[in-house]
Amino acid sequence: MGFVLDENISPLVGQELRALGYDLLHVREVGLKGCSDEELISWAKKEKRALITLDADFSDIRRFPLGSHSGIIRLKLQFAPSWVVINCLKKLLKELQHVAWDSGVLVVTNCRKYRIRYPK
Repeated sequence: MGFVLDENISPLVGQELRALGYDLLHVREVGLKGCSDEELISWAKKEKRALITLDADFSDIRRFPLGSHSGIIRLKLQFAPSWVVINCLKKLLKELQHVAWDSGVLVVTNCRKYRIRYPK
């Protein structure tokens, strides 16, 4: 399963995680910078990629119902320079290797703990 980073996360994060072996793209690399949330989530689903974002809008299950996408990771961070996001994702992605992202799960994390919501 691959991932796509939202534009609110530095492309440096993608470079670092790719170096660790993750299949990860940044929206700038695929021409989606400035697109709507709906366009982004639709593209991610078509490409079978879970979205990684700092944007709280993506954790609204009324707008993006569980099971209607290829997974969303919402980083709930107060301070999000690249090194913080990289360290957070290195730990989180390692812990969540068992998750079936394409089922449309939502993961919300503050990097100390996380919550997974599965579709019914």
